[in-house]
Amino acid sequence: MAVTGLIFIGIFVLVAIFWLVIVTDGAYFGRRGVRFIYNRFAKVWNLEVSPGRLRTAANEKILTRLFEIPGILSANVLDVATGTARIPLLLATNPEFEGHVTGIDLSRNMLAKGEVIVKSKGVEDKVTLEIGDSMKLRWPDGTFDLVTCVEALEMLPKPKAAITEMVRVLKPGGTLVITKASDSYGKWKPGRAISQKRLMALFEGLGLAAMEVHQIDGTDQLVAAEKISRSHKQQNLASVVGNQGQEG
Repeated sequence: MAVTGLIFIGIFVLVAIFWLVIVTDGAYFGRRGVRFIYNRFAKVWNLEVSPGRLRTAANEKILTRLFEIPGILSANVLDVATGTARIPLLLATNPEFEGHVTGIDLSRNMLAKGEVIVKSKGVEDKVTLEIGDSMKLRWPDGTFDLVTCVEALEMLPKPKAAITEMVRVLKPGGTLVITKASDSYGKWKPGRAISQKRLMALFEGLGLAAMEVHQIDGTDQLVAAEKISRSHKQQNLASVVGNQGQEG
C-alpha cells in the first residue's frame, strides 16, 4: 500500500507540474514565473517559428484574417507577448507587406531567438523586437493601426488591464486581434481564461465594435474587433437623438 501510495503521489505531482508549466505556461506563478519558464525553454518554443513551421494550419487562419484588414499592407502594428516574433514574421515575410511590426515580450531569450529568425528572413527593416510590459505600454494613445496578442492572453498577469492598454494605443478605426482559450478549454485554466460573454462585454465597454470569433484549432479562438472612431460615435449619437425626436 505504501508503494502504491507513493506511486500515486508521484503521478499526481508530475501531472500537476505538467499542467502548471506546459498547459498554463506558468501563468499561476505570476509574471516572474512566466518570464522564467520562457527564458529557460526559449529553444523549445522557438520551434513554433523555425523554418518550415510558419505555415501551420492555425497560423494560416490567423494570417488570412490579418490580411483581410483594410490597409494592412502599410499598417503600423504592435504584437504583445510576441515570443520569438511569430506574428511579426507572418506579416513581414509577405513580400507585399510594407508596414512595420513592433513585437514586445518580457523574455529576453525569446526575443533573442526571434531576432535571429528575423535576420535570417531578411526582414529586420520591417520588424522591431523589444522588452515590454503589456500592463504599461510605452506608446501614446492611438499609435497603432493593428494590435495583436496571440496565444498569450491567459498568461498575462491581468488580462483585462492588458486589453485596456492595447485598446488605448490602438487608433480609432484600428483593429484588435487576439486569441483566447475556447470556453470549453478555458475550464482547464480557472481564474485565467476569459469567457466569450465576458470578453464581449469588456470589448463593448472599451469602445470596440464589429466583434467576430473564429475557431482556429481545437483549443483556441481568434477574436477580432474594431475600435470605434469618434465620427462613428457621433453618427451613432445623432442616430439615437434623431430617433428620439421622431418618437417625440
